[in-house]
Amino acid sequence: MEILHWFGGDGTSVPDVEGETVFFVREDGLRRMLSALFGVSGEADPAVPARLCIADAEDPVCRDAAVRCARESGAALLAFAEDPRRWETPAGLRSACLARPFPLDSFAQAAAALCRETEPVEAVLVPDFRWDAAGGRVVYGGEEIRLTPREASLFALLYAASPAPVARDTLSAQFSRREGNGADVYVGYLRRRLRGTPARLISVRGEGYALVFCAAPPSDDKTEVDERV
Repeated sequence: MEILHWFGGDGTSVPDVEGETVFFVREDGLRRMLSALFGVSGEADPAVPARLCIADAEDPVCRDAAVRCARESGAALLAFAEDPRRWETPAGLRSACLARPFPLDSFAQAAAALCRETEPVEAVLVPDFRWDAAGGRVVYGGEEIRLTPREASLFALLYAASPAPVARDTLSAQFSRREGNGADVYVGYLRRRLRGTPARLISVRGEGYALVFCAAPPSDDKTEVDERV
């Protein structure tokens, strides 16, 4: 997965474009996750104009604040929602809305396209990847991966939050050692089960675990994101 520095001095993804990426997201873990993975600050600097606003479209306060910022600064607006069909494109703004969960590389491509004032390509989670919650199974490339009940329970929690991390305390409450193995053990089991698929479980220091997706199967399942980034 490419680590993007969209607006840094050494950035190459959006040449000759400087500016801030400003997040309008209540989930602090999600904001830090995206900031760290893509090498952007996510904080406004009064001396630097905003060039991209990222917003949770399901939260009307965040959505409206992002629209106001985009209008005032002329920035592009990248939103995400569980059902992007309910997103109404604000008139006069360069914007796109992705379905959550979304592949991180599609998120990056959509952001870069908006900043270049080109048409973002619609983000599809992964055409060959499907989560069958009722059957407790993952299907990828025609192959079926059946999960144990506890693995399926873990995957469902992470999938619902993706790409934000789920706190270790939340996972521990579901996987108490009094009932068997702890959450960390099942994360290890699930990582091995998902190896070779676009799904990736990463440990976020100080936060917990996050399930993220890439268009191509990742080669390393042990990447950690430093919460201080």
